[in-house]
Amino acid sequence: MFCPKKAFRLIGTRSLKNRTLNLRSTISSCSIEPTFSVSWLQPTTTLRPDHRFSFSRSQGTTTNDYSQYQIDDEIDDPKSIVLLLKDATAYPPGSMTSPEIKEAENALIYWASSSSSSSSQQRQRRNRIHNDNKNISEDEKKEYTNNFENAKFLLSRLALEQKMYEDYNIKDSGIGRAGSNDMMHGCDDKIYDEHNSGENFTSFYYVRSILVNRVIDCWRIGWRDGRLDVTPNDIVAWVEDLDSNGVISDSRALTMIVDGMCLRGDPFDAPLLAQWLLDRRLGQACEDDTFQPPDTFFFTNVIRAWAKSGRVEAPEMADGILQLMHDLYLNRGFNESIPNTYTYSATMEAWSKSQRYPESIKRIDALLEEQKNSTLEQVAPDRISYQYALNAWADSKSATGTKKAYGILQEMIALYEAGNDRVAPNASNFARVILALSRHGDNERVDSILEQMQDLYSSTGDPRFQPTDECWKACIIAKAKSGSVTEAHGMLDELIERALSSNNRRLMPRRSYFVDILVAWSKVNDQIAAAEKSQRVLDRMINLGQDISHRDLLPDSKSFELVILTWSRSRHPSAPERIQSLLSEMERQFSLGNHKMKTSRNAYTNLILSWQRSGRKQSTDAIQQIFDTLQDRYNKGESHLRPDRYMFGILIDSWSRQGDIEKAELIFEQMIKEWKSGNSDARPDTHVFHTILKACSKNRIQSVEKCEHYLDLMNATGVTKTVQVCGYFIEALSNQDEDSNAEERANIVLEELLQNINKRTVRLPPQKEYRQFLQTIAKSCITRRSQQAKGILKTLPPGKIQVHRDLLPPLQ
Repeated sequence: MFCPKKAFRLIGTRSLKNRTLNLRSTISSCSIEPTFSVSWLQPTTTLRPDHRFSFSRSQGTTTNDYSQYQIDDEIDDPKSIVLLLKDATAYPPGSMTSPEIKEAENALIYWASSSSSSSSQQRQRRNRIHNDNKNISEDEKKEYTNNFENAKFLLSRLALEQKMYEDYNIKDSGIGRAGSNDMMHGCDDKIYDEHNSGENFTSFYYVRSILVNRVIDCWRIGWRDGRLDVTPNDIVAWVEDLDSNGVISDSRALTMIVDGMCLRGDPFDAPLLAQWLLDRRLGQACEDDTFQPPDTFFFTNVIRAWAKSGRVEAPEMADGILQLMHDLYLNRGFNESIPNTYTYSATMEAWSKSQRYPESIKRIDALLEEQKNSTLEQVAPDRISYQYALNAWADSKSATGTKKAYGILQEMIALYEAGNDRVAPNASNFARVILALSRHGDNERVDSILEQMQDLYSSTGDPRFQPTDECWKACIIAKAKSGSVTEAHGMLDELIERALSSNNRRLMPRRSYFVDILVAWSKVNDQIAAAEKSQRVLDRMINLGQDISHRDLLPDSKSFELVILTWSRSRHPSAPERIQSLLSEMERQFSLGNHKMKTSRNAYTNLILSWQRSGRKQSTDAIQQIFDTLQDRYNKGESHLRPDRYMFGILIDSWSRQGDIEKAELIFEQMIKEWKSGNSDARPDTHVFHTILKACSKNRIQSVEKCEHYLDLMNATGVTKTVQVCGYFIEALSNQDEDSNAEERANIVLEELLQNINKRTVRLPPQKEYRQFLQTIAKSCITRRSQQAKGILKTLPPGKIQVHRDLLPPLQ
């Protein structure tokens, strides 16, 4: 990834941390009214036109090495200089001498850098602020804005001085503005001092680019941190005004503007302004030699703006700029524009954020290969370049992509061992490959990568190879997903013991690790053992959380509900009591103010299921009691516990299994009433209709009439008829011995079903239900169809079968 800190270090922006100014005030020696008082920005006195103020500097220093100056916060010279220059009658444009301009330049540096001379803690806080600009106080914003506006004003005033002296040269000596710009553009401090020594300028004054860069960097930092409301458009317009007055901003200034756009603002529009700046400066450089061509970092920051924009065309635009840089270097001789590693990384970032798989992966891979094969040393790939390719393949979620990611990691390790420290992988790279391998159950390679990482760390001591939380979490997930839940659980216990024995809080696993183990146990086939193991994990979380230093490990409702789910699936006879105990603990903690422990409807649904699966005689009564309790709690205001179709369905099924069809029908009617009264979650689904129709089909009393009633309700509720539903109706007709028309009616139902299957308006049933349907037809009153179904059943292989519509009777 492109690193702006490294970029600006290479750009050459000078640090102001150790730079100080020594500005001696001479305001007392000036002819000014004794009632003069200095305000922050606006003067409170009137300066007489005949007065001329000079800004004296200690010992008449003429060098531009700012490190020898010393700031004296008690002296008001920087404030006074702004006030004096704001009064056009005191210092008209073109009247400033060389020492006075020097003082103005020093004051500009003071104002531009004053807000960056804060403590390390303040800087760390401000680095976090740009993610939450609301944390900045109004006083802080006002102070920074004042500093920036003072620096900006002084630069504009110095630009006016330059313009006045250029106009003077044009008038007196015929030297054009272009000539003076050409003579001074890019001059160093020594040449600058030789031309500007003495009381008055001998020929010209030129505003150096470093002063422009100071002000723009002040804007960049303030805009990034939310301390300035001056937008990128505003600063670009101001730079345009400077350029029109002959103060030519270099690529550094424009690079910082683009960097500010990337750090804050509208990322969707930022690349458009950045691209306009690039195109404009490139055109100026091609037409006029006085304009410096865009350099590598300017190009790279524009690519970054495209990469962070999320625009559809961003990858192609980034690719186009990269190719343009190569063309300018090879064909136009623009050595300043040669691409480097950061340029390629920014282009890869643009492709990595594109959703056009697999095109983006292939392009990132091609860019990496281009870097590896390039003859340009500055283009050689580093870890970030390899990381983009590694992440792209790892995120593809395909077996091929996983192998590619694994291969890239091995290549990085081999290059590092051969002496290339720039491509050394870090813990995050190892973790990404481990997670990719875990998706495909490649447990062997997971173990080998972890072993490689530990060997590298033990042999080199390099902290980049030290397994981090991210690596351990990846290993735990990999083991859990590959079915090695016991091994993953052991790794978790090992991490806990290491943290406790060393009394190192940082080594303690996070709560998410425990949750991952609970999820894994909930998917194990041996649910009785899984329930007991998950209960131990939950108890361990509770015990560890009792220590105030590990309070964050206390389980939340999700952790409790995962254990409840595992107990519910276990079919253990004591599962209902276990779940009830967990629910009671959740209710207790919630009543004490722990709102993270709010019970959900799903948790009570699993309690009801645990009673049904337990096989105990009192299970139906217990389910009815829980159901009634939830209804009562809903009526008292706990809306999240209102019974839904799953609870109604379980209750209907329980009464049906017990043989109480009338009770099941009463519950079903209550369900319909709930749905019609506005409870959309109580709308009966296919499963509920299957349950009630199955119960009615086996009852010889009014079974046909009841089945017809529920079939009409299916139409009314918009639930599609299924093969199983028709089978239940045919079974009900077959059980009516006294009905002479039963066979004819059953045959009509079957023929209609077969036609709908051929039209594909009715879906084929799953394998188990398909066999049951054939068995129903074989036992039905339809003589010809029953014989045909028996013949089909004899030809079906045992176990799993492939259902095909031609196997449904009748055969064509």
